[in-house]
Amino acid sequence: MTRWGDYYNHERPHSALDYLRPVNYYRGDPAARLAERKQKLAQALETRKQYWQAYANVNELLRALSGIAPTIYTESLPLLHNLLTSSWYTWKRVGGKPTQI
Repeated sequence: MTRWGDYYNHERPHSALDYLRPVNYYRGDPAARLAERKQKLAQALETRKQYWQAYANVNELLRALSGIAPTIYTESLPLLHNLLTSSWYTWKRVGGKPTQI
């Protein structure tokens, strides 16, 4: 029963406490935790926007290439698409820092 009490008070987020853990809500600074969460959510939203904008740019490039050389485009589309999207993905994934591998 002690383990469950520790889990309930120290690990489990509670909806009535704005999804904070009781130990953080009552012994910590809930306003700071909520502000930190809000900042993380805003950063995640911006990261998703950048990702999808880059994806749209890749698709625009592929559409432009299809008009220039349709035969080459259709044969190399999967390879080119994977190359362009995976390099963007690799760039964003390195510890969340803007680092190109």
